[in-house]
Amino acid sequence: MRSSRPLLRFPIASLLALATLCFPGGAALAQATSYEFDAAFNGNYFIDAFTTGETTGAERYGSKIVRLPDGDVVTAGLVRLDNDPVASPNWNIGLVRYSPSGTRQVWSGSGPYFHAGNQYVVYPNLAAGAAGIGTIRKFIDFDYARGFFYVLVRTRFRETPVDHDVQLLIFREDGTYVNAINVLSDSADENGVALSVIETGQIANPVAIAALGVVSGFRGAIAKYLVNASNVIQLDASFGGGDGRVEFVLPLDECTYPNCDYFPTDIAFPVGGGGGSNKPIYVSGSVRRDSPTSTDHDMVAIKFTPSGLFDTAFDSNGVRQYAFDQQDSNKADFASDLIVQRSPVGNFDTAWMIGPVARRCSQGIGVVKFDGAGGAPVSTFGNVGRAVFGADVSQPGGSCVPETQLDPAGLVAQDGEIGIAATGFVVDANGTRLFETGGLLRLSADTGQRYSLQGFNLSTGGDSNQSTLGGIAAGEGGGRYYVAGAGRTGDYNSLFLAARLKPIDDLLFRNGFDP
Repeated sequence: MRSSRPLLRFPIASLLALATLCFPGGAALAQATSYEFDAAFNGNYFIDAFTTGETTGAERYGSKIVRLPDGDVVTAGLVRLDNDPVASPNWNIGLVRYSPSGTRQVWSGSGPYFHAGNQYVVYPNLAAGAAGIGTIRKFIDFDYARGFFYVLVRTRFRETPVDHDVQLLIFREDGTYVNAINVLSDSADENGVALSVIETGQIANPVAIAALGVVSGFRGAIAKYLVNASNVIQLDASFGGGDGRVEFVLPLDECTYPNCDYFPTDIAFPVGGGGGSNKPIYVSGSVRRDSPTSTDHDMVAIKFTPSGLFDTAFDSNGVRQYAFDQQDSNKADFASDLIVQRSPVGNFDTAWMIGPVARRCSQGIGVVKFDGAGGAPVSTFGNVGRAVFGADVSQPGGSCVPETQLDPAGLVAQDGEIGIAATGFVVDANGTRLFETGGLLRLSADTGQRYSLQGFNLSTGGDSNQSTLGGIAAGEGGGRYYVAGAGRTGDYNSLFLAARLKPIDDLLFRNGFDP
């Protein structure tokens, strides 16, 4: 259901003027512009209820968005419809597709998983017409390559004792469900973390897939697949000693206590350049350094060779830590998302890793840029490779007032800059979130210089400030970004949201673009 009210830019000054630069200097005028909803995308936004008739508060949580070669965008996430046979926390997976003008597209595929006249794909938590234990417990990640969508989910296959597995759901570009693959295939309880899908440029295996998870509660796990020219998905026998899978823990010298706590968060192939499917794999995460009860967490990047070994040229053991600590902070700095770009000549990799970092009074977004060869921070970016945005860095002893804090939700590179989707929130003295709203941070990919940081109200009616962003995709150029998340309208608890953001002073494309 589309709300009849336009979205408004969030007016709270603390979110509109959030960022604290780690270095001096101003951006060029064209780069430092403010942003707004692009009215050419369905009059600013689309809030979607996945229904043509329901009016009650069933839940839909949009999370990720991809842009297709024809310019359409597809949003994926969790859906609970009013007539679901199994109660939450068991979920359906929902897909919805929009044209570049923001018009919902009718899926052209066939099968049992289309809803409301093929307007939505709703993959059920139970097989159609079946009874029993609902399986889908968690939406993890979403990607697209060469005519197929890939959705990574956590599923429950046994209730007693509980056994969770990680599955990759595959859909054709027309929305037709193809099949599901058990990704990690470990006998222990498993949880999925992230997904990376790239086009390799090869004829025999044009697509490579890497899925990241956790097994046995603490071991990281990677499964690598190749998709051949007939669209058959098989484990990559050249990865992980022949079985296509690798399990790992951090080396002993990365912590000061045994079995140090490590939390993987994202996985990435280098994008661009050469190497085909024979590329290294990068993993982001966080480590608890000092003790099992310490609050000191630092960002960690791991580089694996194309065969699945720790790359010993990357900080000597394949693991590099990046600290954002400051005096009088609790030093809770976590990695969340990672992108890696490969140069067109020489196959040199450069990576950007982001996450929530603790400042004295609030939580900001930390960004580290590092060299893919050895893991060294790029000194010309920010402050010795690091930059922090949207956080109070006042001196110890000063008073703290309620201010907007930031949770980063995804990043993308385009036109020499990094775009980061985030959720901004304010908490009271008891730690209760008073409101949530979406945000967009833009910075120079080269220097880390901030171009803009703004908040956007993603809801109308009801609890109008309870909204989040979960995904971001590059737009058609001209500085455009697509974002996806969850918004509210009327009596619904939460609905899918998709929007396109553009520069306010975009005179050339002010009235839309010519496809």
